Amino acid sequence: MLTRRSRKEAPTSPQSPKKKTDVLSKSPSKAKKTTPARGKSKSVERKARTRSRSASKKNTSIPRLILEKVDVSDVKNSDRPKRKKSAESPKFKKSPTPVTEVNDKRQSVSPYANKSNESLKSGRQSRLRSYNDDEDYNGKYKTSGGTQFPKIIFDGVLGNVVLTLFLPAIVILAKIALKAKGDLIPFPRGYLRLGNYYDEQAFLWTAVIVCIQILISFIPLSKKTEGLKDEFVPRFYRFTGFVNLIFGTLIVIGMIYFNCPLNVILDIVSKKTVPHVVASTLIALVVSIIIYIKEQKVGSKSFLSKFLNGNSNNPTVGPLNVKLTLYRYSILLTVLYNSLVILESLKNSINIYLIVLSGMQILYAIDKLLFEFNLLSSFYLQRENVGLLSILQQFLLPAINFLPIQILLSKNIPVNFILLGIVSVVYLFGLILQRYSDYIKYKYKTNTAQARNPAGLKTVITMNGKTIIVGGFWSLIRFPNYLGCILVHLAIILPVFDPTLSSLQMLWPVLLYPLYYIVTLVFRSIKVSEYCQLQYGYAWDHQYATKWNLIPKIF
Repeated sequence: MLTRRSRKEAPTSPQSPKKKTDVLSKSPSKAKKTTPARGKSKSVERKARTRSRSASKKNTSIPRLILEKVDVSDVKNSDRPKRKKSAESPKFKKSPTPVTEVNDKRQSVSPYANKSNESLKSGRQSRLRSYNDDEDYNGKYKTSGGTQFPKIIFDGVLGNVVLTLFLPAIVILAKIALKAKGDLIPFPRGYLRLGNYYDEQAFLWTAVIVCIQILISFIPLSKKTEGLKDEFVPRFYRFTGFVNLIFGTLIVIGMIYFNCPLNVILDIVSKKTVPHVVASTLIALVVSIIIYIKEQKVGSKSFLSKFLNGNSNNPTVGPLNVKLTLYRYSILLTVLYNSLVILESLKNSINIYLIVLSGMQILYAIDKLLFEFNLLSSFYLQRENVGLLSILQQFLLPAINFLPIQILLSKNIPVNFILLGIVSVVYLFGLILQRYSDYIKYKYKTNTAQARNPAGLKTVITMNGKTIIVGGFWSLIRFPNYLGCILVHLAIILPVFDPTLSSLQMLWPVLLYPLYYIVTLVFRSIKVSEYCQLQYGYAWDHQYATKWNLIPKIF
């Protein structure tokens, strides 16, 4: 029998488990509190995992890839493995639109993103080249980016044919109507014979004046002026308009000194007007044929498109610039005709209207010759081609300008000084508006000191670095210079125009004078707008201050 002491010292067998009764039998105060074993933290477990993975990677061997040079020419086609076409692989159809068009459509969202200045310049030049390309005419202007603009009416080959026949015909009818006092029904019998459309003296003097102008233009009377930097081909111009005017004045003074019959020229313009218009038309036809023969190898347009609409915007014959020569010819003849009218009026009874209106035309013509260098920034000099239609316009312009003067020569209109004051104000405003607009446009086009902000006006710089003026008159209309030109010619016609029905029957041919300028400049404003849309892109339609070309809120 074991005592209590021997029980305590007796070894406990490992197989005898400790009974719960022994623990529970002890008193709660003396019972030993057991704490659970603390587990490892999650961070320690993660470190252990990463160490184990790195150790396993060190033990694994890394495979090596050995490349060998193989001559492809030695391998036979039969030895090459053929790629099996899987039934699940989709069949891609060819896109109906070329890749270039798709890319251009994607770029239309941001056409100037990630492009250098050179790429923008080349893209703009390609678009502007395609603007004047009339080959395969389908009624739309095409750009290199796939954008299409509708062509303006009378700008295709058919329209040019109609205008080429219509312009001299309407001028001849207006001249005949002035002689018949506006009554063309029935048609005057005298002009039913072809002999009345030809006069040897009229043909001779018209040809002599054209030859004198050409000879003066051959003389290098001024230094060369470099063209705009954005021209496709660098050009140089000689703006000798005012010098030509001085030469022409000296020739007239010499003719007066040697008693040459200057009255013959006035008789041709005022009395033999129809043969004079016919002679100008035939000479224009000869000049256009010469230009066509010289420029026919340039471009790939059709015969009618080259001959009527022109193939080059600045054709030259040796040192002679044809466009500038014809421009000076029309202006100098206007000065000559009106000067002879004033001299003849001073000899006889003075007609105030005749002197004032002739003086207005002379002042306007001298202004154009004096600031001829402003043509450098004009759409006429830079973009319009020289064909039969444009040559006809320059040759017939002196006869059109002489229409209101011809009315005053045949009819004595009483002077209204209030009307004369209104005419003077409208004329001066139009002249100043045109000269100011042309001068500002010339300043920023030629990259002078005021190129970025001419005259402190508000401007918008486009993404391709071009500047658009949106302040001043340009905040109301896009072409204030065209509006100024129209106001000048409307002011000249006001003293002659009488709104009564009897007067309209006789004076309707005079309306051809302002209508010619209105139709021409409206047509040109639409054409320039389409050109600027190609050049400036998004800024022209969305960042411009106004949408109106000539008249605010109307057109």
